[in-house]
Amino acid sequence: MGKYSFIMKRILSVFFYITFAAVFLSDCSSHAPEDEFDVIVTGGSASGICASLQSARCGVRTLLVEETPWLGGMLTSAGVSAVDGNYNLRSGIWGEFLDSLVSRYGSLSALKTNWVSNVSFEPSVGNDIFHNMAAAEDSLCVMTGTSIIGIRRVKDGWALDLKRKGKTVVVFCRMLIDATELGDVAAAAGLKYDLGMASDSTAGVVQDMTYVLTLKKYDKPHLIDKPAGYDPVEFADCCRNKYNTDSSAAAKLWSPEMMISYGRLQNDKYMLNWPEDGNDYYLNDVERTARERAILRRSAKEKSLRFLYFIQHELGYPNLGIAEGEYPTEDGLPFYPYLRESRRFKGKVRFTLNDIIAPYENPDKLYRTGIAVGDYPIDHHHEAYDGVGKIPEMKFPEIPSYCVPLGAIIPQDEDRLLLAGKSISVTNIVNGTTRLQPVVMQTGQAAGALAAIAVKENRPPDSVGVRQVQDVLLNSGGYIMPFSDVSESDPAFKPVQRIGAAGILRGSVLHDGWRNITLFRPDDPLSFKELNDMMDLYGRKDLLRGKSGNVTVYGLIEILNETGLRKLVTESDAGEIFKQYGMGLMHHGRFITRKQAAVLIDEFIDPFHGYKVDLNGNFK
Repeated sequence: MGKYSFIMKRILSVFFYITFAAVFLSDCSSHAPEDEFDVIVTGGSASGICASLQSARCGVRTLLVEETPWLGGMLTSAGVSAVDGNYNLRSGIWGEFLDSLVSRYGSLSALKTNWVSNVSFEPSVGNDIFHNMAAAEDSLCVMTGTSIIGIRRVKDGWALDLKRKGKTVVVFCRMLIDATELGDVAAAAGLKYDLGMASDSTAGVVQDMTYVLTLKKYDKPHLIDKPAGYDPVEFADCCRNKYNTDSSAAAKLWSPEMMISYGRLQNDKYMLNWPEDGNDYYLNDVERTARERAILRRSAKEKSLRFLYFIQHELGYPNLGIAEGEYPTEDGLPFYPYLRESRRFKGKVRFTLNDIIAPYENPDKLYRTGIAVGDYPIDHHHEAYDGVGKIPEMKFPEIPSYCVPLGAIIPQDEDRLLLAGKSISVTNIVNGTTRLQPVVMQTGQAAGALAAIAVKENRPPDSVGVRQVQDVLLNSGGYIMPFSDVSESDPAFKPVQRIGAAGILRGSVLHDGWRNITLFRPDDPLSFKELNDMMDLYGRKDLLRGKSGNVTVYGLIEILNETGLRKLVTESDAGEIFKQYGMGLMHHGRFITRKQAAVLIDEFIDPFHGYKVDLNGNFK
């Protein structure tokens, strides 16, 4: 891929220093300009901003490069500001972002403005929050309005050619993270990937995109001109209206008001991202150039404008128009469409549907390597594809909440680049849930943590300890196990997460409509049967022989002491631990709860750190 000599590198550094300082000034505020970084994150997407924040928080010099002036990707720049999933799994930077929204709008209830999401906000507000978060990090430089026009592998990492305001600069880094919407940087680096479906009749078919509309309810009509090619029949069955094609089916459709309120935001604004005969649009432009994409995506934008005209003129909402000033764009629309699918690169681990459905039964225990959690159902959009009849019927099974494995963000054949967002190593089906906003934020945060550790320790990412990355995430309030009944605010959160990830105590699945839940059951009594995995790990299943029913505090202490600890655990020790975690003193003969057991096992045996795992979740 070409190499720069040390002398040439120094010459380039001197040559570009003055112009580079001017280019950085508006984006990095007081941060010193650099041409060399430890980590460069490409793409200020939902995953990209989280990757750069975490990398910088780990103390390494980080650059975030984004083509638009905004940060947040699909959450902001694409207008998808009604969040899907993870309301009860407020992991890491996703949780911080949620807290910032609460601070901005006044309460959690102020975020529930519609019937599709518990967390909604104005895209411009989300962008402001992300910029504020970035500005607070001394080790982070943000370079917006910047295109990547070249990438080369050099001796110690990567050289990137960047273009901004007509000027070209070269920057260098040791670790690179691809957080672009379509995996463009990893593809340019030559990494192998899959795209779309794999069946013979639908090979390469990706999910529909949507040019989201952010609208505002005005005091008077705010009509747009009639778009070219407008035909109301195009949107006949978007909701109940006079154009419905089947009178018997019309009764099953939403009312116009329900369709509009689906994405209601604060301050009389509305998000219009409607899949049923609405503004979903099929276009696979992944392999196209940036220029070609811009031209092709006009058709998606035009469909959304036709849909708006239909709403204004056929459904009777003339006062509902484009929210002026929401985006700094000429037409008042988002910077780009909502892209539901990217290239899916081949990683050290491929995350499959079976890994989600049966995490404890599979030969590989990928749940032990979790770095992100999700709880949204598998959701695919294909209705706008003109060959939709050729697509096999897609009936997805119910899934539990799940954790994404670390190996899914590490490419197979490249040791200086990490994956994030929608480009991680998953199957086409699984992308239907891992693509959602909170999950991509977490995979980005994990990539930032892993990149920083790899740089600090001067080792390839796949040789960094799984537990090292998980410790960074846990210390930032991140979830590595999808237990929704022990929140990050619980004093026992970390022990419960660690014991779960060590495979000592398992979660239980509960389905509640569209909610997919994995419960730790912290207040349930611990049974002897549930200790099988722990005693198998320590080779002491003999200690459970003849024992059944629930375990007492003293019974667990006895078992812990029999496993060969450096010092004996006393009832007094257990009492101090209970007090430390706000559990109060417990009589030794009383049954011990699963949460109490987790903190004792974590404190006195520490299987999470004592037994290292590889990227497949197998004990080393």
